[in-house]
Amino acid sequence: MLVFYPEKCTGCRICMIVCGFHFTRSLCPSVSSIEPVRFESIGETATIKLYKEDEGKHRGCDLCEGEKGYLCIEFCSGNAIVWSEKN
Repeated sequence: MLVFYPEKCTGCRICMIVCGFHFTRSLCPSVSSIEPVRFESIGETATIKLYKEDEGKHRGCDLCEGEKGYLCIEFCSGNAIVWSEKN
């Protein structure tokens, strides 16, 4: 399962970009299954939201079906997203 460490998130939102690319094959982060929610006033990430089902424009996470790996994990420069076999 995906595990999030918001305190490590730099707010770059590359996870949103690559996730949106996974679904649309274009730079469309608005459809992303993942969304860092930040307190911009203090520059910290409060949480990293994962959409498990379609919600508005956001697509439900399919764990990068058809890709070679989990794109959000692969491109996260802050190691804020990891995979864990434990529940």
